Amino acid sequence: MKVAITGVSGYLGQLLVKRLAAETAIDSILGLDLAPSAASSPKLTFVQADVRTAPFAELFRGCDVVYHLAFIVEPRRNMPAAEIDEINVGGSERVFRGAAAAGVPKIVYSSSVAAYGAHADNPEPLTEDSPLRPNPNWYYSRGKGAVERFLDEFQREHPALIIIRFRPSIFLGPSVANSVGKLYGGPVLICLDRRMKTDLCWDEDIVEAFYLALNYDHSDAFNLTGGDPCTADEFGSYLGRRVLHVGRPLAAGLVRLLCALRLKSPAALEWMETGVTAAILVSARRAREKLGWRPRYNSAAALKKYLESLR
Repeated sequence: MKVAITGVSGYLGQLLVKRLAAETAIDSILGLDLAPSAASSPKLTFVQADVRTAPFAELFRGCDVVYHLAFIVEPRRNMPAAEIDEINVGGSERVFRGAAAAGVPKIVYSSSVAAYGAHADNPEPLTEDSPLRPNPNWYYSRGKGAVERFLDEFQREHPALIIIRFRPSIFLGPSVANSVGKLYGGPVLICLDRRMKTDLCWDEDIVEAFYLALNYDHSDAFNLTGGDPCTADEFGSYLGRRVLHVGRPLAAGLVRLLCALRLKSPAALEWMETGVTAAILVSARRAREKLGWRPRYNSAAALKKYLESLR
Protein backbone atom coordinates (compact mmCIF):
# COMPACT_ATOMS: atom_id res chain seq x y z
CA MET A 1 0.00 0.00 0.00
CA LYS A 2 1.23 3.47 -0.88
CA VAL A 3 0.11 6.48 1.14
CA ALA A 4 0.76 10.20 0.85
CA ILE A 5 0.83 12.72 3.69
CA THR A 6 0.59 16.48 3.20
CA GLY A 7 1.99 18.52 6.06
CA VAL A 8 4.41 15.69 6.80
CA SER A 9 6.85 18.05 8.54
CA GLY A 10 4.24 19.13 11.06
CA TYR A 11 3.79 17.62 14.49
CA LEU A 12 1.08 15.11 13.59
CA GLY A 13 2.66 14.38 10.23
CA GLN A 14 5.88 13.16 11.81
CA LEU A 15 4.00 10.97 14.29
CA LEU A 16 1.86 9.55 11.49
CA VAL A 17 4.94 8.59 9.46
CA LYS A 18 6.29 6.69 12.45
CA ARG A 19 2.98 4.88 13.02
CA LEU A 20 2.38 3.95 9.39
CA ALA A 21 5.98 2.95 8.71
CA ALA A 22 5.72 0.32 11.45
CA GLU A 23 3.00 -1.51 9.49
CA THR A 24 4.03 -4.24 7.05
CA ALA A 25 1.02 -3.40 4.86
CA ILE A 26 2.54 0.01 4.11
CA ASP A 27 5.09 -0.25 1.31
CA SER A 28 5.86 3.43 0.79
CA ILE A 29 5.01 6.86 2.18
CA LEU A 30 5.14 10.02 0.10
CA GLY A 31 5.67 12.98 2.42
CA LEU A 32 4.86 16.46 1.15
CA ASP A 33 5.60 19.76 2.85
CA LEU A 34 7.09 23.16 2.16
CA ALA A 35 9.37 22.81 5.18
CA PRO A 36 12.01 20.07 5.43
CA SER A 37 10.88 16.98 7.28
CA ALA A 38 12.52 15.60 10.41
CA ALA A 39 10.62 12.34 9.98
CA SER A 40 12.85 9.41 9.11
CA SER A 41 11.98 6.03 7.63
CA PRO A 42 13.27 3.89 4.77
CA LYS A 43 9.68 3.88 3.51
CA LEU A 44 9.47 7.68 3.36
CA THR A 45 10.15 9.72 0.24
CA PHE A 46 10.05 13.45 0.93
CA VAL A 47 9.09 15.97 -1.75
CA GLN A 48 9.14 19.69 -1.04
CA ALA A 49 5.76 21.01 -2.12
CA ASP A 50 3.57 24.08 -1.68
CA VAL A 51 -0.15 23.28 -1.50
CA ARG A 52 -0.81 26.36 -3.63
CA THR A 53 1.25 25.19 -6.60
CA ALA A 54 2.17 21.50 -6.32
CA PRO A 55 1.08 19.16 -9.17
CA PHE A 56 -0.95 16.89 -6.92
CA ALA A 57 -2.59 14.89 -9.71
CA GLU A 58 0.89 13.79 -10.75
CA LEU A 59 2.31 13.37 -7.25
CA PHE A 60 -0.61 11.27 -5.99
CA ARG A 61 -0.64 8.84 -8.91
CA GLY A 62 -0.60 5.28 -7.59
CA CYS A 63 -1.48 6.25 -4.01
CA ASP A 64 -4.06 4.22 -2.12
CA VAL A 65 -4.69 6.84 0.57
CA VAL A 66 -3.98 10.57 0.89
CA TYR A 67 -3.78 12.03 4.39
CA HIS A 68 -4.27 15.78 4.24
CA LEU A 69 -2.77 17.40 7.34
CA ALA A 70 -1.25 20.58 5.87
CA PHE A 71 -2.83 23.62 7.56
CA ILE A 72 -1.57 26.88 9.05
CA VAL A 73 -2.28 26.63 12.78
CA GLU A 74 -0.10 29.48 14.09
CA PRO A 75 0.53 32.06 11.34
CA ARG A 76 3.65 34.18 11.08
CA ARG A 77 3.40 37.58 12.78
CA ASN A 78 3.07 39.42 9.46
CA MET A 79 0.98 36.82 7.60
CA PRO A 80 -2.06 38.41 5.89
CA ALA A 81 -5.46 36.80 6.49
CA ALA A 82 -5.90 36.30 2.74
CA GLU A 83 -2.70 34.26 2.59
CA ILE A 84 -3.80 32.11 5.54
CA ASP A 85 -7.09 31.31 3.78
CA GLU A 86 -5.33 30.76 0.45
CA ILE A 87 -3.18 28.05 2.04
CA ASN A 88 -5.72 26.53 4.41
CA VAL A 89 -8.80 26.58 2.20
CA GLY A 90 -7.52 26.98 -1.35
CA GLY A 91 -4.63 24.61 -0.74
CA SER A 92 -6.95 21.97 0.70
CA GLU A 93 -9.23 22.20 -2.32
CA ARG A 94 -6.23 21.65 -4.61
CA VAL A 95 -5.15 18.60 -2.61
CA PHE A 96 -8.61 17.01 -2.85
CA ARG A 97 -9.03 17.76 -6.55
CA GLY A 98 -5.56 16.40 -7.25
CA ALA A 99 -6.30 13.20 -5.35
CA ALA A 100 -9.52 12.67 -7.30
CA ALA A 101 -7.78 13.36 -10.61
CA ALA A 102 -5.08 10.82 -9.72
CA GLY A 103 -7.69 8.16 -8.99
CA VAL A 104 -6.91 7.92 -5.27
CA PRO A 105 -9.72 5.88 -3.67
CA LYS A 106 -9.53 7.34 -0.14
CA ILE A 107 -8.83 10.73 1.44
CA VAL A 108 -8.36 11.23 5.18
CA TYR A 109 -8.71 14.85 6.24
CA SER A 110 -7.58 16.30 9.56
CA SER A 111 -10.32 18.77 10.46
CA SER A 112 -10.95 20.02 14.01
CA VAL A 113 -13.64 20.50 16.62
CA ALA A 114 -13.12 24.19 15.79
CA ALA A 115 -15.31 23.59 12.73
CA TYR A 116 -18.29 23.46 15.12
CA GLY A 117 -17.42 26.97 16.30
CA ALA A 118 -16.96 28.36 19.79
CA HIS A 119 -20.52 29.29 20.84
CA ALA A 120 -22.10 29.75 24.24
CA ASP A 121 -25.09 27.66 23.16
CA ASN A 122 -23.08 24.65 21.98
CA PRO A 123 -24.70 21.42 23.20
CA GLU A 124 -22.59 19.24 25.48
CA PRO A 125 -21.45 17.08 23.92
CA LEU A 126 -21.48 17.89 20.23
CA THR A 127 -21.89 14.88 17.95
CA GLU A 128 -20.89 14.47 14.31
CA ASP A 129 -24.50 15.25 13.40
CA SER A 130 -24.37 18.65 15.11
CA PRO A 131 -24.33 21.55 12.64
CA LEU A 132 -20.99 23.12 11.80
CA ARG A 133 -21.09 26.81 12.79
CA PRO A 134 -17.55 28.07 12.25
CA ASN A 135 -16.71 31.48 13.73
CA PRO A 136 -16.11 33.97 10.89
CA ASN A 137 -13.78 36.10 13.04
CA TRP A 138 -11.54 33.18 14.04
CA TYR A 139 -9.34 32.16 11.12
CA TYR A 140 -8.80 28.59 12.33
CA SER A 141 -12.49 27.84 12.78
CA ARG A 142 -13.38 29.69 9.58
CA GLY A 143 -10.83 27.70 7.59
CA LYS A 144 -11.78 24.30 8.99
CA GLY A 145 -15.46 25.02 8.39
CA ALA A 146 -14.86 26.23 4.83
CA VAL A 147 -12.91 23.09 3.96
CA GLU A 148 -15.68 20.89 5.34
CA ARG A 149 -18.29 22.78 3.31
CA PHE A 150 -16.17 22.21 0.22
CA LEU A 151 -15.93 18.50 1.05
CA ASP A 152 -19.73 18.26 1.29
CA GLU A 153 -20.03 19.38 -2.33
CA PHE A 154 -16.92 17.47 -3.42
CA GLN A 155 -18.39 14.25 -2.02
CA ARG A 156 -21.53 14.78 -4.10
CA GLU A 157 -19.34 15.25 -7.19
CA HIS A 158 -17.33 12.11 -6.38
CA PRO A 159 -19.70 9.67 -4.64
CA ALA A 160 -17.34 6.70 -5.04
CA LEU A 161 -14.46 8.51 -3.32
CA ILE A 162 -14.08 7.60 0.36
CA ILE A 163 -13.63 10.77 2.41
CA ILE A 164 -12.95 10.40 6.13
CA ARG A 165 -12.91 13.51 8.29
CA PHE A 166 -11.42 13.60 11.76
CA ARG A 167 -12.37 16.39 14.17
CA PRO A 168 -9.90 16.14 17.05
CA SER A 169 -10.14 18.18 20.21
CA ILE A 170 -7.07 20.02 21.48
CA PHE A 171 -4.29 17.47 21.73
CA LEU A 172 -1.12 17.44 23.76
CA GLY A 173 2.23 15.74 23.27
CA PRO A 174 5.84 16.06 24.43
CA SER A 175 6.67 18.98 22.13
CA VAL A 176 3.25 20.47 21.39
CA ALA A 177 3.11 24.27 21.62
CA ASN A 178 -0.61 25.08 21.53
CA SER A 179 -2.78 27.37 23.65
CA VAL A 180 -3.50 24.80 26.37
CA GLY A 181 0.16 23.82 26.57
CA LYS A 182 1.07 27.47 27.10
CA LEU A 183 -1.62 28.05 29.74
CA TYR A 184 -1.08 24.83 31.67
CA GLY A 185 2.61 24.10 31.04
CA GLY A 186 4.07 26.46 33.65
CA PRO A 187 4.51 26.10 37.41
CA VAL A 188 0.83 27.02 37.88
CA LEU A 189 -2.23 26.43 35.70
CA ILE A 190 -3.41 29.68 34.11
CA CYS A 191 -7.21 29.91 34.08
CA LEU A 192 -9.17 32.31 31.86
CA ASP A 193 -12.68 31.13 32.78
CA ARG A 194 -13.14 28.97 35.87
CA ARG A 195 -16.53 27.70 34.65
CA MET A 196 -15.42 26.48 31.22
CA LYS A 197 -14.47 22.86 30.67
CA THR A 198 -11.78 21.70 28.25
CA ASP A 199 -11.58 18.51 26.20
CA LEU A 200 -8.07 17.14 25.67
CA CYS A 201 -6.51 14.20 23.87
CA TRP A 202 -3.04 12.68 23.66
CA ASP A 203 -1.18 12.96 20.34
CA GLU A 204 -0.53 9.23 19.85
CA ASP A 205 -4.22 8.49 20.42
CA ILE A 206 -5.10 10.91 17.62
CA VAL A 207 -2.59 9.25 15.29
CA GLU A 208 -3.97 5.82 16.14
CA ALA A 209 -7.38 6.91 14.85
CA PHE A 210 -5.74 8.10 11.63
CA TYR A 211 -4.12 4.69 11.31
CA LEU A 212 -7.43 2.89 11.85
CA ALA A 213 -8.86 4.83 8.90
CA LEU A 214 -6.71 2.69 6.59
CA ASN A 215 -9.13 -0.20 7.02
CA TYR A 216 -12.36 1.80 7.20
CA ASP A 217 -13.91 1.97 3.75
CA HIS A 218 -16.83 4.35 4.20
CA SER A 219 -17.11 8.12 3.99
CA ASP A 220 -17.66 9.40 7.51
CA ALA A 221 -16.79 12.03 10.11
CA PHE A 222 -15.34 11.27 13.53
CA ASN A 223 -14.88 13.41 16.62
CA LEU A 224 -11.76 12.55 18.60
CA THR A 225 -11.28 13.33 22.28
CA GLY A 226 -9.96 11.64 25.36
CA GLY A 227 -13.24 12.50 27.07
CA ASP A 228 -14.03 13.49 30.66
CA PRO A 229 -13.53 17.26 30.13
CA CYS A 230 -12.44 19.31 33.13
CA THR A 231 -12.39 22.88 34.38
CA ALA A 232 -9.04 24.41 35.30
CA ASP A 233 -9.82 23.86 38.99
CA GLU A 234 -10.62 20.19 38.34
CA PHE A 235 -7.37 19.79 36.42
CA GLY A 236 -5.52 21.47 39.29
CA SER A 237 -7.13 19.22 41.90
CA TYR A 238 -6.30 16.09 39.89
CA LEU A 239 -2.70 17.17 39.34
CA GLY A 240 -2.08 18.77 42.73
CA ARG A 241 -1.18 22.04 41.02
CA ARG A 242 -2.04 25.64 41.90
CA VAL A 243 -4.45 27.46 39.61
CA LEU A 244 -4.06 31.16 38.86
CA HIS A 245 -7.32 32.80 37.79
CA VAL A 246 -6.23 35.56 35.41
CA GLY A 247 -9.51 36.18 33.64
CA ARG A 248 -10.03 36.62 29.92
CA PRO A 249 -10.23 40.46 29.82
CA LEU A 250 -6.76 40.82 31.34
CA ALA A 251 -5.30 38.08 29.12
CA ALA A 252 -6.91 39.57 26.01
CA GLY A 253 -5.51 42.99 26.89
CA LEU A 254 -2.02 41.53 27.17
CA VAL A 255 -2.31 39.73 23.83
CA ARG A 256 -3.68 42.91 22.24
CA LEU A 257 -0.63 44.82 23.49
CA LEU A 258 1.75 42.17 22.16
CA CYS A 259 0.01 42.33 18.79
CA ALA A 260 0.29 46.13 18.75
CA LEU A 261 4.02 45.81 19.46
CA ARG A 262 4.21 43.24 16.63
CA LEU A 263 5.45 40.62 19.02
CA LYS A 264 2.43 38.43 18.31
CA SER A 265 0.45 37.64 15.18
CA PRO A 266 -3.05 39.19 15.04
CA ALA A 267 -4.20 35.59 14.76
CA ALA A 268 -3.30 35.12 18.44
CA LEU A 269 -5.94 37.70 19.31
CA GLU A 270 -8.55 35.76 17.33
CA TRP A 271 -7.84 32.70 19.47
CA MET A 272 -8.14 34.78 22.64
CA GLU A 273 -11.23 36.79 21.66
CA THR A 274 -13.12 33.91 20.05
CA GLY A 275 -11.40 30.53 20.15
CA VAL A 276 -11.28 30.16 23.94
CA THR A 277 -14.49 32.00 24.81
CA ALA A 278 -16.79 28.97 24.77
CA ALA A 279 -16.38 25.25 25.29
CA ILE A 280 -16.33 22.91 22.29
CA LEU A 281 -16.96 19.56 23.94
CA VAL A 282 -17.54 16.54 21.73
CA SER A 283 -18.54 12.90 21.91
CA ALA A 284 -16.16 10.34 20.38
CA ARG A 285 -18.69 7.52 20.60
CA ARG A 286 -18.85 7.07 16.83
CA ALA A 287 -15.07 6.58 16.55
CA ARG A 288 -15.17 4.05 19.37
CA GLU A 289 -18.04 2.08 17.86
CA LYS A 290 -17.17 2.21 14.16
CA LEU A 291 -13.37 2.37 14.17
CA GLY A 292 -12.74 0.47 17.38
CA TRP A 293 -10.73 3.48 18.59
CA ARG A 294 -9.68 3.27 22.23
CA PRO A 295 -7.87 6.38 23.49
CA ARG A 296 -5.49 5.52 26.31
CA TYR A 297 -5.72 8.89 28.06
CA ASN A 298 -8.72 10.97 29.07
CA SER A 299 -8.42 14.76 29.37
CA ALA A 300 -6.85 14.86 32.83
CA ALA A 301 -4.49 11.96 32.11
CA ALA A 302 -3.38 13.60 28.85
CA LEU A 303 -2.54 16.82 30.70
CA LYS A 304 -0.69 14.87 33.40
CA LYS A 305 1.38 13.03 30.78
CA TYR A 306 2.12 16.32 29.03
CA LEU A 307 3.39 17.95 32.23
CA GLU A 308 5.51 14.89 32.99
CA SER A 309 7.08 15.17 29.53
CA LEU A 310 8.24 18.73 30.34
CA ARG A 311 10.38 17.64 33.30
